[in-house]
Amino acid sequence: MKVCPTRAIRIRDEKSVRLLDQCIGCGECLRVCPAGAISTDQPKLEQLDKNKFSAVIVAPVLSSQFPGEMPSDILAGLKKMGYTHIVELSDFLEMFQFATVTFIQENRKNRKAPWPLISPVCPVVVSLIAIRFPGLLKHILPIERPLVLLISDIRNKISRQFGIKKDDIILHHITPCPSKAVLERSLSKDERLNIDRAFGINSVYSALFHKIEESKKADILSFSRDRFDSFTSGRCLKWGMSGGEISGMQIDKSMAVCGIRETIDYLEKVELGMLRNMEYIEFRACPEGCLGGPLTVIDKYLAKSGVYRMVKMFGMGRRLPRYKIRRLYDDGWFYSKTGPDEDEMLRKLRKKPLSIESLQKIDLLFEKIRGKNCAACGSPDCRTFAEDVVRGDAKLNQCLVIRARKAEGDGKKEKRKGKVKK
Repeated sequence: MKVCPTRAIRIRDEKSVRLLDQCIGCGECLRVCPAGAISTDQPKLEQLDKNKFSAVIVAPVLSSQFPGEMPSDILAGLKKMGYTHIVELSDFLEMFQFATVTFIQENRKNRKAPWPLISPVCPVVVSLIAIRFPGLLKHILPIERPLVLLISDIRNKISRQFGIKKDDIILHHITPCPSKAVLERSLSKDERLNIDRAFGINSVYSALFHKIEESKKADILSFSRDRFDSFTSGRCLKWGMSGGEISGMQIDKSMAVCGIRETIDYLEKVELGMLRNMEYIEFRACPEGCLGGPLTVIDKYLAKSGVYRMVKMFGMGRRLPRYKIRRLYDDGWFYSKTGPDEDEMLRKLRKKPLSIESLQKIDLLFEKIRGKNCAACGSPDCRTFAEDVVRGDAKLNQCLVIRARKAEGDGKKEKRKGKVKK
């Protein structure tokens, strides 16, 4: 309850209750629960419908979860699981980096956006800004993140390429982050990303591991050249670790920050204007970036070592012609259609604003409690409890300090009454 960066967890009647409107899917509660009692709300991996065209979008960090395995073996394992088509993000990551560098170069001249610009890639960070630092929403780079760029027209592309109906396409996503499922739960079907199901890496790991072994045994004497053309970009492989986004961009005044506490600390510095000399900041809510995601399996440092080995093997070369990406950029293809202030998902995360009178009540109540943030009331700290009381989500007598003082006052009254009678 105390580690939640948006104070989204309460304990009422000895049961843990998560306020979904404030949960951003960072997974910090998963990391610290010593009993492992907290789990993510993930769909179960089921047998794929053979009558449907099954496609899966693979996060770059997936390859780091199988140290020593070639990326092509992982893709072959996914095929063995029943997926007809594997969609990987490498080209879209490269396009995003080009669009980001171009936007920053233009902004140096026209100064239309404030410094520093903040990466939009980590959805947890964007949601955190919307809740705790709404004044920094204007700092978020107005370029769509790579996954959104990919899925914007993915069904149409698959339909045209394979000659099948869009309704016959099942689209899955394998991710290290629970934020997608959490943030989209409150949205209508029309407002969601165009993905049928999102699975955590930990939920598919065992099945995929066995399929990789099967694939390696079956294909030990045969090689398919096209299998080795995917995931061969060091840019893509490095993307899952902290600093991987900016390592492929020529931005001198940039920095990478990872971990939810460090992210909050540096967002406070941005808010205070202490980092105006920076042009771009890559924030990742997880330690070591997506390699430390709550839904990963392999130790993040072991995974990081494996990524460095693969990057040495494949290099950091570019795969796409610059002029084609530039044409898309000039056509406005990369730009977000709605700003962070207009994003429906971010709007639903925010609490109802309080009046000045309510804020004054919170201050008075907080002074009255003068507790030590014991959390026995079921709220993470005294100020949050005071806000819960004002909002009507808690009762004042739930505070042990208030109850103890009341009991002490009642005891003194009884003593005075006894003296009067004598």
